[in-house]
Amino acid sequence: GSADNTWAAFDQNNENIFYYNGNGPNNGVRKVTLSYNGDELESWTNDKLADVPTNEHGEFGIWSITTTPHIADTLVVGYVFARSGQGFDGGLYFYNTTTGSVIRHVLDGHPIFRFFAVSSQVMFASSAIPYGENGVDTSDPDARGIWRSNDGGVTWNKVTDSDFSDTIVANTYTYDSVNDIL
Repeated sequence: GSADNTWAAFDQNNENIFYYNGNGPNNGVRKVTLSYNGDELESWTNDKLADVPTNEHGEFGIWSITTTPHIADTLVVGYVFARSGQGFDGGLYFYNTTTGSVIRHVLDGHPIFRFFAVSSQVMFASSAIPYGENGVDTSDPDARGIWRSNDGGVTWNKVTDSDFSDTIVANTYTYDSVNDIL
């Protein structure tokens, strides 16, 4: 989870802002704002934008941080929780980049590994337990798959079947808009 990996994304509207998953005392979704005087970095801030969700067993790990020009002023974060004997959990959160408030929280219970927006309406997310993390059984069909939204992320439908291998993790996407193929 977030203790072992750092994910980051630049703001689509301001090249002097980026977001990342903080660890330790800086835990949470972090927003860094850089201030320049000409070409010289004058100052910077590192503020918590949002807390990391938890369940009864502990904190989720951040496995995806995404900004996209298709969704203005929004940061999309995919969370994964996976521990042997405690199962898996997760979800996809859409945050307002100014206030940090949750705009939408979807795909509850699914460990979201990646997110990709084709447009403001068509989006994809993959659920996976990365690398069979912490001895969690990855054969459960709810632990893996590719999800699609056609309404801006409000509703999601699984587009892979239950035979989708538990050893496959959709890490990057390519989309053919002419043939509507991911």
